Amino acid sequence: MNTGVEACETAVKLARRFAYQIKNIPENQAKIVFAENNFWGRSIAAVSASTDASSYKNFGPFVPNFEIIPYNNTEALENKLKNDPNICAFMVEPIQGEAGVYVPDDGYLTKVSALCKKYNVLFIADEVQTGIGRTGKLLCVDHENVKPDVVCVGKALAGGFYPVSGILSSKKLMDVFEPGSHGSTFGGNPLAASLAMTALDILVDEKLVENSEKQGPPPPQVVYQKINNRMPKLFNSAQFSRNNSLPAASNIAPQTPPP
Repeated sequence: MNTGVEACETAVKLARRFAYQIKNIPENQAKIVFAENNFWGRSIAAVSASTDASSYKNFGPFVPNFEIIPYNNTEALENKLKNDPNICAFMVEPIQGEAGVYVPDDGYLTKVSALCKKYNVLFIADEVQTGIGRTGKLLCVDHENVKPDVVCVGKALAGGFYPVSGILSSKKLMDVFEPGSHGSTFGGNPLAASLAMTALDILVDEKLVENSEKQGPPPPQVVYQKINNRMPKLFNSAQFSRNNSLPAASNIAPQTPPP
């Protein structure tokens, strides 16, 4: 694929094929669950899953059978999965980006993975923003050593030089697509593939993932000071306080800036 939204669209299509060909959900009854405040693009399917009015307003009607639960809430997820056998997948960002860099509780992804296995539901990790070394691991889910059924990747996949995206999954799941059932005009073109392979080689050869982990997030006080120097009104803005998170993965609450 080319863009992150295409990767996530592909994951949605795979999930629906899984629903009908493997899980035997009745035709056109498959449902996919998303986390509140998700963001995975601006296609009709993506905005149909959105809870942000700036993304979906005046773009209806929307894709049906998309359901929403709170992010970072495994109780809500289990309640949804155990009461609806027509759910085929749960797609979630390991760290929510557009929502305000919202880092979930430790163990959240592990619990999500276990629940999806328990109820025969695909765990789709949207790693378009968090993947390829951006959080100190090759994939963000690696922090909890979980293996989703499907992983969406993009953005950093070609080092920012070219639009390249894709999904990672097992052969069993990928085989729900037969020739002609899915494709992309420029997906997998030679230049894109070459750039992606080179970017990944550099990532490994120059140990960029390890360096990312070594550097880590700066101390909260440093982040506050740098942001205050550039944008002193930011701490009082509605956009900043939207999810009580900084636009850097520091996982701190901004209500009362430190001295």
